[in-house]
Amino acid sequence: KALARRVSLGMARTGSVCSHFSGDIFLAFSTANEGSLSSDMPKEGGVEELETLQFVPWGCMDRFFEAAVQAAEEAIVNALLA
Repeated sequence: KALARRVSLGMARTGSVCSHFSGDIFLAFSTANEGSLSSDMPKEGGVEELETLQFVPWGCMDRFFEAAVQAAEEAIVNALLA
């Protein structure tokens, strides 16, 4: 969600301005930690298991935010020039 919000910054770097009625739509998909949070109930008489989740700490997200902006900018330039 936080990365998808940076797409509009990539658009701004190409000279575009987003307005209320501009019709810009951003879709974001994630495959991170696929299946890591299953909501299975413990079986009767079974032992409950703890699940783990790996994540990137917020303090290390700046590189990913910059990459999202650059990727959006590059996609727009490629669409215009290709």
